[in-house]
This record gives sequence, structure tokens and C-alpha cells, in this order.
Amino acid sequence: MELSRFSLGVRLKLNTAEPTKSEIISAVKKVLRPLHAEDTDGTGLYISRSKLLPIDGDDILTVIFTRGGLKQMRRLYSVLRQDPMLLCSLVTSRPYIQTNALSRLDDAEYLGEFGSDGMLKGGDLAVQLPEKRKYSRSEGGKLRIVLAPDKFKGSLTAEEAIAAIAEAARRILPGSTIHPLPMADGGDGTADIIVRTFGGVKYACTVTGPLGEPVAAEYGMVGGNTAVIEMAAASGLALINEKDRDIMRASSFGTGELVLDALSRGAKHIVLCLGGSATNDGGMGAAAALGVRFFDAEGNILLGCGADTERVVRIDTELVCEKLKNADIKLFCDVSNPMTGEKGAANTFAPQKGAGENELRVLESGMKNLEKLFNSFAGRDIGSVPGSGAAGGIAAMFIALFGAEIVSGADTMLRINEFDKLLKKTDLVITGEGCFDKTGMGNGKAVDAVISHARKQRVPVVVIAGSSEAEADTDSCEVICLIEEGMTKQYAMEHASELLERKAEELFVRIGKNGGSYCKKQGNIL
Repeated sequence: MELSRFSLGVRLKLNTAEPTKSEIISAVKKVLRPLHAEDTDGTGLYISRSKLLPIDGDDILTVIFTRGGLKQMRRLYSVLRQDPMLLCSLVTSRPYIQTNALSRLDDAEYLGEFGSDGMLKGGDLAVQLPEKRKYSRSEGGKLRIVLAPDKFKGSLTAEEAIAAIAEAARRILPGSTIHPLPMADGGDGTADIIVRTFGGVKYACTVTGPLGEPVAAEYGMVGGNTAVIEMAAASGLALINEKDRDIMRASSFGTGELVLDALSRGAKHIVLCLGGSATNDGGMGAAAALGVRFFDAEGNILLGCGADTERVVRIDTELVCEKLKNADIKLFCDVSNPMTGEKGAANTFAPQKGAGENELRVLESGMKNLEKLFNSFAGRDIGSVPGSGAAGGIAAMFIALFGAEIVSGADTMLRINEFDKLLKKTDLVITGEGCFDKTGMGNGKAVDAVISHARKQRVPVVVIAGSSEAEADTDSCEVICLIEEGMTKQYAMEHASELLERKAEELFVRIGKNGGSYCKKQGNIL
């Protein structure tokens, strides 16, 4: 492969490590679908199955555009990374416009060169791209739409939800501009979105699961020194069968092991996403993995689990990992619960993790015990910090012992994606999640953050959810549910993509009949 000074590598994740030739060609065509002749004029096209990074699996395909200038490559990738259908397949939504990295792909296969007419010539792949793109202003049915859903838990990732909605928009409102913005608020899936959006890499390691069993867990690294770690990956409720849940034994030790692994790879900034935990150990397990020692009244060292929280009388940090002492730690959190009390860690979240009445009493007592110790260690009131009760109190531990800061995961995602700036050129925002209920309004969830930011700029919002248990604020958004009368939740989850596409299609038909004019109104879109 002869690379020009500036070449563009687009990396896709295939469905299998042993794809057929037709599956590879299908993946290439997925990359080419949003492009026009003006994007690719004069560029050569190659594909490679070689590993660009040591951590790459065998299921990655790199599509390479070369013989173009930097300006052309940037414009080309700008088009690609905003295609909602392609977004689901990208390993990263950041380009590799760098010859030194792409030159390592020594098995590249030549597919041809694009002419000014969009025809790919000189190779075995017969493709002709459409001619010059027709630009249109936002009028009539041609709208500027931002798709910013969270995951539909158990059914669709945020990217898959975007793809379904975008497909309906492409059919019903052709010419509209679709801007994909997959959302997360600190729950499972957050690391994937951040890694893909900002061109990071993922690392895998075996750690201790919530009940002591070994589990394979992944985390992301962005910018070479920022680790994005999901507590759910190592200490998540989804890792335990419902019949095996044991809140008193569950430990966050594996989460601490992920942090250690990230530090060993040069991480100086830790982003810890707290959603989906199986634990209520006040972060003792994670702290123990990081070198903190917890002693009981007899001087015994406690490894840390729900049952140990009552027994701690002293905390020692002398053996803490040195690299951690200088690390900056941010906690992505979507709740504001304190450590103790009626809305504290145990009383609010432990029942969801299998705790009965007797266990709740022990866990609440343990949280009160740790709260006093954390307050004494930090010299300030840690337990009442909003969000300190998140993930079984692990947030309080990281704040007290390591100076961590709680931030809104959803608001941070919107800020780093310049959502407020994007809204100034947006006619409609569509968001969504699996269940839109009262906990989603005013409590830091991704969908709520999207609604709140759009409301401030008076941009209409539609929420498409699997189900809804809350009355929508009709001054700011319309709520559409996938589950209809007589439909089971199981059916809706199994057919979520087609149901979402159908509901989006109905919405866009309604918009089309109104000529899109409702998007210029202030307030209710109906």
C-alpha cells in the first residue's frame, strides 16, 4: 500500500473474527454509503485485517482512504462520523490521519481509486457514489435533528437506538440533517461511548467479581492518560444471577483492581462510572485493592464487603498505591443520594440488590459507621455530599480517602460534545431510554439532562421510551412509548429496534404533514 502524506483509516468492528468476503464488502459499503463523489475524488481505497494496535481483536476491519490532502481527509471523516448507521460499527469515531500508524498495515488490499464521477476504478469492487451533495436549508420537512438517546437497557445500545431512528428519518424526511449524539450518564455503556467518541483504546484484564469469582473486565483509555472505568464491569449487578445475589458478601474489590491496572498503564486521570453496582460495601473492597487497610476492634484486617461495614474501627492508608495519590479522580454519577438516611445508599439501593429487612438494618448501621470514619479522616462532612451514597457508598470512600470529585455524567457528556452550541442550529431533539419514569426527571439521568439543556434554549424535545411511568412535562417534551396496549414487556424488548423505528416513522410522518413548521414554535410541539 502506497500512502500519501495524509491518509484516513476508518476502523470497524465486524460481527465475527472470520468474516466471509461478502461480509467484508458489506462492511466497506456501509462506510461508503454516506459519501458522495465530491468527498472522495482522487482518493485510493484499501482494506486491511491487520492489527493496528496490540490490543486489537481479530474482528476489526480498517478501511483506508489515501492520496488525499489533509483538508479533504478531514472533510471526508466529518461526513463519516456523523452517519448514524455507521456509528454503531465504528471502533472509534476519531480518525487515524497519520501515515506512520497506517503504514503498519502491511496486508492492505487495493479496492480501486475514485474518479470525479464517484466511480471506483482499478479494483474488483464495483461502486459508484452519488454525485455532488445537495445542500438544503432547514425548511419544510428538511430539518436539523439531534438524536441523543441513552441506552434501552437490555435491548439496544444508544448507538443502535440512533440507527433505528435515523433510518426512519432517512425515509420520511429526506434531506434532513441528522446529528448523532449517543448519551450515557455513568451507567454501563458510558466507557464504550467515550472511547468511541474520543478515539481511545480498550484494555482487558481479569479481576475479582462481586462475589469473589474471577471475571474478565474491560476499561477505556483516552488521550493516553485518562482511564474510563465502569464499576459495572467488575462489580456489577448484571454479573450475578438473581438467585445468587448476596448483598452482605458482595465486594467492590474488582473495581479497585481495574483502577490499579489503569495506573500501571500510565493513567493520571481516572473517570469512574458508578452505575449498575452489585455492592453496598461503602467502597471498602475497592479501597482494599488499592492498599487501604480496614481494622476491626480486635486488630484484624477486613477485606471489605457489606457485612464488614459495621465492624470497622480504624482506617490506614499507609500502603496505598503511590500513583493513586497524585491521580485526579472524577466520579460519574446520576444520583444525588447521601450516604445514610431514608434516601441513603442502603435504604434506596440495597433492596434492588437483594437485601431484606434485616440486611437493610445491618447495612444502614454499617453506612453510619463508615460515614463517621470517613468524616473524621477527611476532616469534613462527607456523608451529606449529594451523590456520596452512589454505588453502595463507594463515592463517599473515593471522596474521603482520595479527594475524588462527583460530577454529573450526563452533563459532562453534553459539555464535551458541545451540546449547547449544537442546539443553536437545531430544530428538534429526540432522546429516549428503556423506562422513562419519575427517577429520570430532575435526578441527573441522561434523558433529563438532554431535556433540561434543550428547554433552556427552547428547542422542542421528543422522548421515545420503552415505557413511561411519569407524566410528561408537555411544555417541554412529548413522550412516545414503544409498549402499546396488549403488548408484553418481553415482546417489546425483543423487537425494540423495529418498534423504535416504527414509532419514529409515525412521528416523522406527523412532522412532514405539518411541513416541519411546528419546530419553529416555542414550547409544546403538538
